[in-house]
Amino acid sequence: MSTNLHNIVITAKRMIAQRKTPDEVHEYLEECLANVTKDDPGFYLEIGKLYLLLSLNKSFENRRNFLEKALVFCDRALEYIDTADVLALKCRLLGYLLACVNSELKLKERVRKTYEIHKLLTKLESKDSNHHEIPLIKGLMFFHISELPKYQLYGAIGFLKFFCCSSDNFKNLEKSLQKASYQKALDNLLKYQVQSIEREYFLADCYKSMGKKNEARRCFIKMRDIKKRKDRTVYEEELIEEGNEKF
Repeated sequence: MSTNLHNIVITAKRMIAQRKTPDEVHEYLEECLANVTKDDPGFYLEIGKLYLLLSLNKSFENRRNFLEKALVFCDRALEYIDTADVLALKCRLLGYLLACVNSELKLKERVRKTYEIHKLLTKLESKDSNHHEIPLIKGLMFFHISELPKYQLYGAIGFLKFFCCSSDNFKNLEKSLQKASYQKALDNLLKYQVQSIEREYFLADCYKSMGKKNEARRCFIKMRDIKKRKDRTVYEEELIEEGNEKF
């Protein structure tokens, strides 16, 4: 990455650390990007990460636009490189986007998007089975599948059989759908090494769903400790607020 491009990324990160609003950082990036004439996949990856962070500092109902911008830059990076970091970023972006539009989609569309995430996850694991984001991605996937009512789960498997026929990825996803459980979600989330509000929230939700109220409460207490960080995002604040009601 050239010095000029590196400086754009550094300045944007500094603005975020200074608690500039997402719109202010976006305006700065738009001005800079208008003058970028050379493709640089490493730069695109960093811009994708920045827009992901900006999106998480937007309220849930206003998050989608920046997530889609992040996805554009992630896809640009993928045109040149398909490293584990780029694949992991795209998995995370698609997961957050699915959460934003989930209520608007019919089951078959949600299944298609889940199938796309699963394909990326399979490719990510083949690139680097020890990538640090894999336990979180898998944990969240198993959690959300476990939340589905049984009739929707069987419907999802039916749609997969219709749309995906006999592909290997379909067979793997079908197994994931059938074997998903809060325990499998929990096992993966516990492997995730980053102590974050997101991790503790979903650990607490897994424990609660398994009837382990004391363990859920302990995770919630950890969430409250982590929330003292000055750099917490709007998304994390939303999880804390939900946690106050749930746990």
